[in-house]
Formats: sequence, structure tokens, C-alpha cells
Amino acid sequence: MNPGINRIVITGTSGAIGSYLLRRFVGAGAQIAAIFSRPESLTKLRLALPDLDWTSVTPLFADLCHDDQVAGLHDPIIDFAPDLFVHAAADVSWTKSSAQLGELNIGGAMRLADLAALACPGARFIMFSTAYAHRPDGIVLNDYELTKRTAEQSVCGAYAGRLRIGIIRPSLVIGDSATGWIGRFNGLYPLVRVMAFGEVPCLIGQRDYRVDLVPVDWIADDLEWLAGQIDQASEPVVTTTAAGSQSLRLDELLAVVANRIDIFCTRHGRPPPKEVSIITRRQFDFLMRASTSWDMEERFEHAKRVSEVMAGYLNHAEGAIDLVATRPRAYPGGGVEVIGRAVDHWLDCHAERMASPRNVHWAAGLDDAPA
Repeated sequence: MNPGINRIVITGTSGAIGSYLLRRFVGAGAQIAAIFSRPESLTKLRLALPDLDWTSVTPLFADLCHDDQVAGLHDPIIDFAPDLFVHAAADVSWTKSSAQLGELNIGGAMRLADLAALACPGARFIMFSTAYAHRPDGIVLNDYELTKRTAEQSVCGAYAGRLRIGIIRPSLVIGDSATGWIGRFNGLYPLVRVMAFGEVPCLIGQRDYRVDLVPVDWIADDLEWLAGQIDQASEPVVTTTAAGSQSLRLDELLAVVANRIDIFCTRHGRPPPKEVSIITRRQFDFLMRASTSWDMEERFEHAKRVSEVMAGYLNHAEGAIDLVATRPRAYPGGGVEVIGRAVDHWLDCHAERMASPRNVHWAAGLDDAPA
């Protein structure tokens, strides 16, 4: 970590990125002021990270969607005297409306930036966005992308002269490249979940679409790098964290996931789940019309629900872009190996559920947090 950064304010600490940053920075000797929306989030994170040195963490409580609660952090933040603010809190739903998402994704970012500017003028302020909100044609595919792009524009427009701003735009986040560990299961993991439990006959997507998956440790590396860059910059600095040309095609990705599931099932004496096919929207619509006569309606309806939940993941194929990383690097051991570790971690966290009988409702009922 940058030797000049020892006291860090982090939001979204119970999320996939925030929890990883917490482990990494505490392990490096930093003091963390972690902002939680409610005490229950802290309790759950303590259980998930029992080996963390919690004496290095100062918990603060505020719902970033409420002005008065964020304003109440002013004096505690001054007392903490942070070297860096990291805004990792976000609503990552691909199905909610912009009004639902905007209170946290836009309003939360603005409230935290305002707090930082008032309590610590000129402070370092790094926020997370998404690589998919910046297509060359300006199109966004869902309201999550829209609200994250708007948040960038709003924070930079209002606070570029009062804060040293950095923006990280990651693709889809997966577990640590060496261990597979991650604090929450979003992005890739709904796909793993339905392949392991759902027994859906198909998913809607394009076989040759390249799925860009980035290990969470790469994001932490880029954050440390960016913290140094914004010290020298006269305007906000943006970095994209992505696999780029190393990305696997969707059919290749499904093959990796299926292989890791098969190995897990063999090791635990379980029959492997049925193969999941990839079909286009036109093919799916035809099968839906025929499913009643085939007595397959429930399974195809479930496949439709799963595909809708994963729309932000699979529907990128409709507006595919080739992401270019600001700091390119190679997957250690290759993409198959790194993604395999991420899948293995999910399977290990759900080993007890994997040992129980499957049914078509399991995928919708699983939490996205580690067991």
C-alpha cells in the first residue's frame, strides 16, 4: 500500500469489493473506518471474517441514501483523519429501475463526496463504477449502467475542484486469482448457481460473446496504483480493470464451470447436474410456445426467470464491446485456471447444499453471500 495512506474510509465493506479491500488493507497494517448501513451488516461480516484484526476497524453507521445520517458522520470522520475515501457501496441489480438504483448509486456517491469535501478538503476520493457504462455509441443496456455513469459525471462535475478523484471501472468481478476467495457472489456466480442447482434446460445468450471477468485482487492492485496517480493529477483519473483479450467466450466459460462442478460432484459422490445449453432469444421464444405441449412449461419458465435475473450478464452480447484495461496483465496460469478457482470457492461454500437433492426452485432461493 502507498506508504502515505494508512487511514482509509470504506463504504460497501460487506460487498464483494469492499470486503476484499478490508481484508487486504487491514492485513497491510492500515486503520479502516468502515461505513455500514446498519449494525446487522457488521455482525454478518464479523462472522464471515473471523480471522480479521477487528481492532483495526472503526465501524460507523449511516444509510448513504439519507442526508441526515451521512451528515452525522462529519465529526467522526474528522476525528478519524483519513488519508483516503473509498466508495465501494452500490446496488448492483440489473433489474431495478433507475429511480430505485439512483438513491444509492448516484445519491450515495454524492453524499459521500460532499462529506469528504467538507470534513477533509482536498482528500483522496476513489469511487467504483462499471466498464460497461461507457460504450463508444453512448448506449447503456440497463439502469444499473445508467446510474453508475451518472454518478461519475455528478461527482466529477461537483467535486473535481475540491477532491482528488479517482474512478475504477471494473468488468465482472470474480474471486482472488490465487485463492478464489470473494466476499459476495455476484456477476459470474448466478451462472454457477443455476448450473449447479437449477436444472434449467437452457440459458438465453450468444455462444461467441466474450465474457470479461476480472479477479478482485486486480481491482485492489489498481486501487493502490490509482491512489498514487491522483496525487499527481490536476483532474479526475479513470482506470478500467478488465481481462480484455483474455476473456473467454460464453460457451468456453460454461465448459469451465461445468467441468469444476463435475469434479466436485465426483469427489463428493454426487451425480453431476444436467448440461445447460445456450440458445438465442428467437430459439427460446419458439421453445416457450412449444413447452406446454411438451410438458416442459415450468422448466422453461424457470429458465426465463433465471435469464432475466442474469440479463446484465448475458445481454451484454447485444451491445458487446471489447474492453481495454488501463493496466493490462495476464491471468496467472490462464483464464481457465483462475476462473476454475473462483468456481471451486463457490462450490466449497455451498458444499452442504450441494449434498442435498436438487430441484428447479433452488437457484432462486440461494443467497448471494458465502455460507
